[in-house]
Amino acid sequence: MKTGFHPEYTLVLLRVMDEEDAVFLPAKEVFQRAGAPLEELEPWNLYEFSGHPHKSDKQKFFAVSGKMVEE
Repeated sequence: MKTGFHPEYTLVLLRVMDEEDAVFLPAKEVFQRAGAPLEELEPWNLYEFSGHPHKSDKQKFFAVSGKMVEE
């Protein structure tokens, strides 16, 4: 997993077998205002997202919610 914070959005790249899937989340400032712990989006944490797949690109996913999965 790789997380990139951009001005308009947060991008999480997930490695699934031999391909990368992109999950688009709100900007970092939105997480900070909500009090969400950004360290949960660090590599090697398991995270479950809910949302909508991109209409034409199966490797893009627009998340509307997510939570860290406890092992």
